[in-house]
Amino acid sequence: MTSEYISPFWEHISLKVTLSADGKSEVTIPVQKEVLNFGGNVQGGVIATLIDVATGSAVASILSEGQRIVTTDLTIHYVLPGQGKMITGKGHIKHKGRTLAVANGEVFNDAGQLIALGSASFRIIE
Repeated sequence: MTSEYISPFWEHISLKVTLSADGKSEVTIPVQKEVLNFGGNVQGGVIATLIDVATGSAVASILSEGQRIVTTDLTIHYVLPGQGKMITGKGHIKHKGRTLAVANGEVFNDAGQLIALGSASFRIIE
């Protein structure tokens, strides 16, 4: 994954990768109607996307030329409803082997409160 990569879904929810270096990452999305559920909170799938992208960007930041990753496992723990004007996902790598990488991620609201935390595993493909 390079910083130039933007999926149509990322574009739809205005997701931006603001940091992806040295096994760490940060991604943000503004809280807008496109990401809300029926209760007016950020939809759980969008929060899961933030953890997936944050953890994946952290891993991608340390890949060798020609390597790419695919998510093999994603675990999310929701702590608080997603509210505010902006939510931020932060990822950091925990392990990178030859074919598997694992990273942890957290999502925060604009008041700095933890909304969700999780982990993801990625298969490394040459």
